[in-house]
Amino acid sequence: SLLDAIAIQADGRIVISSEAQISNSGGGSKNKGGGGGNLTTALYLACLTSTGSVDSTFGSGGVVIKNLSSESFLTDEFTGHHELALQSNGDIILGAATRIGGGRQYWKILRFDEDGLFDSTFGIVEESGLQLDGLTTDGSDRIVCVGLDQNTLDLVVIRYTASGARDTSFGSGGETTVAASNEVFANAGIRMAGSRVVVAGYQIDASDHYSMIALAFDADGDPD
Repeated sequence: SLLDAIAIQADGRIVISSEAQISNSGGGSKNKGGGGGNLTTALYLACLTSTGSVDSTFGSGGVVIKNLSSESFLTDEFTGHHELALQSNGDIILGAATRIGGGRQYWKILRFDEDGLFDSTFGIVEESGLQLDGLTTDGSDRIVCVGLDQNTLDLVVIRYTASGARDTSFGSGGETTVAASNEVFANAGIRMAGSRVVVAGYQIDASDHYSMIALAFDADGDPD
């Protein structure tokens, strides 16, 4: 199995995410890497205590499995790239990259409370045609994501309010982009430095040469 993301709650509990493969024939589920059979892919969250034992108060026996096929696209398949962040009240923000068949990617953001209950009032935030590379929260519990526009190859940073709506005070309509002559990936992540958003990753030029990048944006989404 493969671990995709990890977050540490204020009380020291450890939240991890991966993907689960659910048997359509009633044969239970396997976490990522299990393979075999007629399987549907779903989100997998688990929680450990600060000492590393399973936290049975989280979800069902320490585990939450969330199948998005009933929530949105029946043909969604997770690419395996997840991001986790926490809000100040302990709520868990999970970002996941999805793909419909072999084509267009989406990113989706979901929220669970600190005990693993899916927050239906937050729902599922979705962006089409964007590859999710990183996700964090700021001091106001706003959610900041970075990714790659699959059409233009531009770097895209989007900020949402704490409740998941686009924060229109950031950039243009909640979004700021960096036009790239080369393909840019922010796979090294996104972090907050005070009110600034800092993104690190790499870019690939036309000759397949790799170079590191680091970018910063101010609180309004302007390049710093």
